[in-house]
Amino acid sequence: MQVSSPSKIALGSLIDYKMRKVYNVTQSEEMQNGLKNLEVDIQDLEEGLESLYRRLIKSRVHLLNILNH
Repeated sequence: MQVSSPSKIALGSLIDYKMRKVYNVTQSEEMQNGLKNLEVDIQDLEEGLESLYRRLIKSRVHLLNILNH
């Protein structure tokens, strides 16, 4: 049995549509994973900056205490 041209075109279009859909889902999942990783990195950076800020404040207090005595 031979498949006619319109059937081949329709089948090709369906396959193309399904492949794009799978690609888009995969791409979306990769993007979500990337965003989750970015969120973790930003959280780590914020924690590091908070720690640095606290150390700077302690250093400033220490220097002011030295100058006042």
